[in-house]
Amino acid sequence: MIQGAARSALRFLGRHYPLYSGCGTFANLAPWRAVMATGPEEAVAGIRDTGARLVVPVGDFIGAAVHSFGDLDPKVTWVARRILRPGDTAIDIGANLGLVSMAMADAVGPTGRVEAFEPQPRFAALARRSAELNGYRHFNLQAIALGRGDAEVDLHIPHDNMGRASIGRAEGTDEVIRVRQRDAGAALEALGLGPIRLIKMDVEGYETEVIAGAEAFLRRNPPDAILFELNDYEGDFRDQPLVGQLAALGYGFAEMPKVLWRMRLRRIGPDAGGRLANDILAVRRDATGEAILRAVNAV
Repeated sequence: MIQGAARSALRFLGRHYPLYSGCGTFANLAPWRAVMATGPEEAVAGIRDTGARLVVPVGDFIGAAVHSFGDLDPKVTWVARRILRPGDTAIDIGANLGLVSMAMADAVGPTGRVEAFEPQPRFAALARRSAELNGYRHFNLQAIALGRGDAEVDLHIPHDNMGRASIGRAEGTDEVIRVRQRDAGAALEALGLGPIRLIKMDVEGYETEVIAGAEAFLRRNPPDAILFELNDYEGDFRDQPLVGQLAALGYGFAEMPKVLWRMRLRRIGPDAGGRLANDILAVRRDATGEAILRAVNAV
């Protein structure tokens, strides 16, 4: 009874957590985990500020955060929901448990469409269960990786944070599995998509391979915005290969800073130097991109 009351209290605190960062850190502190990780290995958690639910492994880093807080990185889901409108098409490359995918599906509604890719079999299965639980027939997931060309590739999975599984990096890996990679351009072309409002891409350092594979497709059908993460990089922002690839495709950039109270994107000028925030929004350098930045930053 005491343990159950403690779980309820922590979940209440998590659901009323007002900040845009820190969910994963707090949910994975040893005392918090000691309380919340007792009980079933899986749970159904409501995603904050949406009508969507997510099936999560409560012992994993991301699952623990969603279980307690209803989110992992609120600024990412917040920006995605600010961009998407009913009827839009969105793509989630590196869907993980489907946290952002489900928020996207909630935002675009049944007249919209969400296509997702996640090569980790367990997480792909959980995301599909979540979509079924929510009744999202406008959501589709392929359990494959995207890259440059068709191949079989090694996926390195850290035991304590399966969400950081990576094809491009192997530090701290506890398990390696072989997964199918599909050429990104061919896979996206096969979907028969119309205009794309948003691509969210989080593939732990493999982003340059995804964009290289999808370059021709993206030139024919450029999404209005691409939400991505730059982590573990050195040097200036403008010197990063992924930034160069997207700039060559006609995108400008805004950073999503780690903030506590008020979330606003900060435009990255052509002369910006040094290291910026890890989470970046790329928008087309046209009126559509300007409208997106205004919509996200509107009070």
